[in-house]
Amino acid sequence: MKIGIITINNRIIVDKHNIRSIEIIYLKKYLENNNNSVFYISKKTNKEKNLNDYLDIKDVNLNDFDEIYIHNSNCNFFGGIVDDYTIIIIKKINEFNGNIYYVITDPKLKFVNFAKIIYERINIKGNIKGCENFSKKDYNDFTEKIKNIKAVWTGKDYNLFCNLLKETDLKLDFGFNIPLFQLIYTEEEYTLDETKNKIYDICYYGNNRGGYRSKKLNYYFNNNFFSKYIIGFESNYPKTKSIKYINNSILLSEVNKSYCSLVIGDKEHNNNIITARFFENIKAKVVSFIDLDYDCEKTLYKSERLKKIVYVESPEELSDKIKFIKQHKNLYDFIINEQFKELENYKIKLW
Repeated sequence: MKIGIITINNRIIVDKHNIRSIEIIYLKKYLENNNNSVFYISKKTNKEKNLNDYLDIKDVNLNDFDEIYIHNSNCNFFGGIVDDYTIIIIKKINEFNGNIYYVITDPKLKFVNFAKIIYERINIKGNIKGCENFSKKDYNDFTEKIKNIKAVWTGKDYNLFCNLLKETDLKLDFGFNIPLFQLIYTEEEYTLDETKNKIYDICYYGNNRGGYRSKKLNYYFNNNFFSKYIIGFESNYPKTKSIKYINNSILLSEVNKSYCSLVIGDKEHNNNIITARFFENIKAKVVSFIDLDYDCEKTLYKSERLKKIVYVESPEELSDKIKFIKQHKNLYDFIINEQFKELENYKIKLW
């Protein structure tokens, strides 16, 4: 089959500098199974001029493809301007006759009717730069087209995710599962500069997403129990060093400056999606403590000894365990090695 990967509101970048790019690269790798021909379809720039598998959306007839996969993205228009790329994508999806799938790697990026949001914005604000050629027919056609889009789920249970959707959310019919994060973190090679003399007790990294996850982080970190290293956003937690941004190529080396890290998720992740953090912590060679709500049945590891050590329910328990592993180097080394062994359980054989 001939398959295209697109995003509706973000240009595809394939340089591995952030997790979004890495997801799309490995989605392509997964779909190339069974000798499928897979192409990135986006706004092509000089960065991609030598990539034969990267096609410019303006030059593509989507009906030359059998299937299209949409990688999840936000529907944000910075500066109030809608990129002409987004309009072209919507119009070409409307004309496409094959199967369309929406790949959900982040459950917070629920599928939305992009055309509806644009059309309503035009009605409120009048002419919007980039939308001169967008019509009510484009909106109506897209609204009809998305009824047949199916979800590709990267977690365990799509129905569990759907149960958390609001009545106003669009619910896509289930297509199939892709264990994308397992593929990424058992295949991708990472460089790691290990810190012999640890600087921090615990690290947390990612975006300050608000809501459920922020409440969890506040529950564990708003105390003086241990020193903290926050990567991705500014924080006022006690005994905390924080930095806003770091390149993905040195992320694991920065995480390694701590003895351990904490795995928490949004409510949609709990007992469902194994996030990148779980695998990254193992690759970073830190103790990966896991909030029990994130995996209440303790299914992530097979090792019973690991299960007794790494799951936590309170900041006090987390603090006690950090102190204990710092005092017992043999135990610390055992956990790091045992976590690495567990990665073998997640390897996926594609071919």
